[in-house]
Amino acid sequence: MTRWSLTPGQTHDLTEAAALIEGLYAEVVVADKPYDADAFLSNIERSGVTTVIPPRTNRRDQRCFDRHRYRDRNLVERFSVA
Repeated sequence: MTRWSLTPGQTHDLTEAAALIEGLYAEVVVADKPYDADAFLSNIERSGVTTVIPPRTNRRDQRCFDRHRYRDRNLVERFSVA
């Protein structure tokens, strides 16, 4: 299943993130630093899904994350349907 949400350029991607993953089954959610928001992370983790999102550098308490899984995100970013 693929979901898309088109927003204006000045709108942060995080505003649509929760709606895009709602109701989807996943074992892991991998995302970049802009998705490191407490509400988004707790929403994902409440459903029993593992988050692989690096903490922003300005966080007082730095969370741990799976660096090896995070490095593999580029495989998804480069994936295209021919």
